[in-house]
Amino acid sequence: MLTAFVLKDGRLEQTQITSKQDLSMDMIWIDMVDPDESERLLIEEYYKFELPEKTDIKDIEASARFYEDEDGIHIHSFFLNDFDDNANNITVAFSIYGGRLFTLHDQDLTAFRLYRMRARRLNSGDKESVSDVMDILLGLHETSIEHVADILEGIYSKLETVSQQVLRRQSKVPETESGKVPLTKSSQDMAFALSEIAIQEDINGKARLSLMDTRRSLSFLLRGKLLTLEQTEDVKEIMRDIESLTSHTSFLFDKVNFLLDASMGMISLEQSKIIKIFSIASVVFLPPTVVASVYGMNFEIMPELKWQYGYIFALALLVLSGVTPYLFFKRKGWL
Repeated sequence: MLTAFVLKDGRLEQTQITSKQDLSMDMIWIDMVDPDESERLLIEEYYKFELPEKTDIKDIEASARFYEDEDGIHIHSFFLNDFDDNANNITVAFSIYGGRLFTLHDQDLTAFRLYRMRARRLNSGDKESVSDVMDILLGLHETSIEHVADILEGIYSKLETVSQQVLRRQSKVPETESGKVPLTKSSQDMAFALSEIAIQEDINGKARLSLMDTRRSLSFLLRGKLLTLEQTEDVKEIMRDIESLTSHTSFLFDKVNFLLDASMGMISLEQSKIIKIFSIASVVFLPPTVVASVYGMNFEIMPELKWQYGYIFALALLVLSGVTPYLFFKRKGWL
């Protein structure tokens, strides 16, 4: 999908590109979302510019992500996308050539949608109005940082919910009629908590990676002295926001580790309760087993065998030998 933008009175006017007739030299920004070969060829032939290949965009070496050559300035930066609740870092290739910005990415990005909506409402007198391609480039990165901040707020909110589930007192569910031991409510909570913690940790890690990569992109622009004085101040402000958000991701990592340890501790307690039940049951049934073993021996002389009340005596001894340790454990508070 090809979308072009024309700069007019400090704001961007959007045009959908379907053929060569839709293109013009007045366009300042060409945005390409997963273009096919015909769309790539259309842009390259009209603007006499060679677009980067997908294999080059995926390269992680700094020299291949931030460089300047005869085809202009090239920046490959990660943008965090949480479309359909599936957060991923999408690489965006920025190329500045002939006073135009070319952006190439595989998916439609949330930050791009937000920036397009904002840029269409700007006026020439606004502080955030667009004057050149660098304003667009910085605006996209700034919008990306704002989007990451929103995602981090969502992570914290979800971790707080998990924290209440992990740390509150758990209730129990009785055994089913089939005799099978079901998951207790606390076990179900722990299973959900572990899954949610893993998801939020993964998103937090991707957000941190996006912040670090954006910082590298902006540092490249500062080192290359490619910005005006006002744009340089804007970049420094964005860098301060990145530092603050990076520290926040570290805090979230610590919170994730705490909740993970707490969840594993709760699971260990649940397992200990089950092991304790089996241990106590084995001790309770051990004395009756001994009694039954004694009277199960085949000796000719056993007075109780011919005693009138021998059977009743044996049953009473079995019950007493089982009840006694049970009452002892109950008194000690082990049950």
